[in-house]
Amino acid sequence: FCCNNLPDEGETKKCIANEKKFESFLHYVTKYPEECFNVHWEPQIAKIDSKWWPYIDLIGYQDNLQKDAQRILKQLFSSRDEVEGRSAWERYGVTGWGASNECENRTHSFLEENSSSHKLDTGSHLLEWYTAETEKMVEKKWAIEWSQERVKFKKVKLFPR
Repeated sequence: FCCNNLPDEGETKKCIANEKKFESFLHYVTKYPEECFNVHWEPQIAKIDSKWWPYIDLIGYQDNLQKDAQRILKQLFSSRDEVEGRSAWERYGVTGWGASNECENRTHSFLEENSSSHKLDTGSHLLEWYTAETEKMVEKKWAIEWSQERVKFKKVKLFPR
């Protein structure tokens, strides 16, 4: 992910040797934020300028993604749609992305089913990857996510304090 960007050869070798370990990933993205920068590791809050927060009236959550997406798409309409008054949900959401392909079934409604071969089911693996130490690292690195008062992210505690 960033091993070859590190400033010293010893760190680069250590990083490469441990690049599949979650703890190693956390170490490098926190210790070398510039060298290991990736937009995917940024807090989501950092992507939204503070001037926009007063206008945000819906925040979707991963554990309710399908219903939140449906709620948003039902509110969106286009003046360029050939069917007047049709919502984005009716146009795209109900039928999904279209035909199936070799990777996934795309005929279900938007976000209804993830039958792709790359589905990871990551939630069931948290205790395989996290330790009490890595949980603290994540909480520190992304603390801003939980401090934004308009966002109600659930605090998950895997390990007692």
